[in-house]
Amino acid sequence: MKRILKWIILIIAFFIIAHFTIDIYFQGINYKETIKTKYHTEGNYQIIETSHFKIMTPKNWIHVFQGYGEEANACGVFLTGKGKIEYDYGFFTDSFEVDSIFVFNQDSMTLNRFMIFIGENENNEIGIHIPRQHEMEFSFSFFMSKACKENFKELTTGIKSLEFKKFYNIEWTE
Repeated sequence: MKRILKWIILIIAFFIIAHFTIDIYFQGINYKETIKTKYHTEGNYQIIETSHFKIMTPKNWIHVFQGYGEEANACGVFLTGKGKIEYDYGFFTDSFEVDSIFVFNQDSMTLNRFMIFIGENENNEIGIHIPRQHEMEFSFSFFMSKACKENFKELTTGIKSLEFKKFYNIEWTE
């Protein structure tokens, strides 16, 4: 009986340490929404379906939902083989404009139906901003990082496939 109790305590300690390690790395994690993420394989790619959008990514990417930030933006991370790409979807996302304190260069391009803006900083990092368009209820941004630059081709391919869901599933009735 004592041996079983020691194993139970050891397992609980492991999960507590794992939780805090994960929480520190991701700056928060919403386990319920992360587990609800769906992955659909399509050839050499996968469709990652979150509560807010669908995006095509390489098969090895993993989605982690962090929750809602101070401004109620949906925040998350894509883990790639080359690092993590953070995103923000909401009213107050960063547009990476040149007059921003960190951005010294901005470019734009059209990817299928989306016009995107690409900001670059002095650390050779890029951020991608998609202003509100089509079915989007808010703006969407991938934050400045070297992982964004190293995964630029895959990320822009994914942006071409983006589909957004209703942020708030509220039906107004009279």
